Amino acid sequence: MKSKAKPLKRIFAMLVCFAMMVTIIPRVKTIWELDQQKEQLVLQKAQVERLNQQLKAQLKEAKKPEMVERIAREKLKMVKDGESYVVEVTAN
Repeated sequence: MKSKAKPLKRIFAMLVCFAMMVTIIPRVKTIWELDQQKEQLVLQKAQVERLNQQLKAQLKEAKKPEMVERIAREKLKMVKDGESYVVEVTAN
C-alpha cells in the first residue's frame, strides 16, 4: 500500500502545482501591466502639474493691470480717453 501512496502523492502535488500556476501566472501578468500603467500615469501627472504651474503663472501675470492695459492697447486697439488711435500706412 505504501508504494501506491507515493505515486498518488506525486500526482496530487503536481496537480496542485499546476492549479497554482494556472491561477497565479495571469495575476502576475495583470500586476505587471498595472505597474506599467502606474508608471505612465505618474509621468503624465508630473507633466500636467508642470503645465498647471505654468498656466497659473500666466494667469497671475495676465491679471496685473499693466498686462490688461497692454493687451487692450495691442490686441484690441483700445485707447484711453483723450487719445487717438493712429494707423500707419506703408507704401509699397
